Amino acid sequence: MTVLSFPAAAPAITSGMRALMYGVQDLALDITAQGQHHVHTHFWAHTFELDIRVTRAPHKMGCQSIWAKTIYLPRNQDGRPALSECALDDLSETIAYLQSLLARPEACS
Repeated sequence: MTVLSFPAAAPAITSGMRALMYGVQDLALDITAQGQHHVHTHFWAHTFELDIRVTRAPHKMGCQSIWAKTIYLPRNQDGRPALSECALDDLSETIAYLQSLLARPEACS
């Protein structure tokens, strides 16, 4: 098991936010592996921005997203206020949406 340590450079990003960000990545892998949708996630460190896009598979360059969300994570280096006070809610809503894209196992008769 890999243990990750995080520098104190981003104290406003809570362990709960980190767990939800990992959850988004985990769901992105599962949904994309199903083959019906592709989930693209990008973290932009210079703006503390998490960008999530969903496209229909197969993904082609220039393909339009069917769902997209940009979440600005809080940061307070240099005394600046948090960029978003609703990041936890946004991450939770993103998880809920991505979970809705997971294929449901067929019921046994």
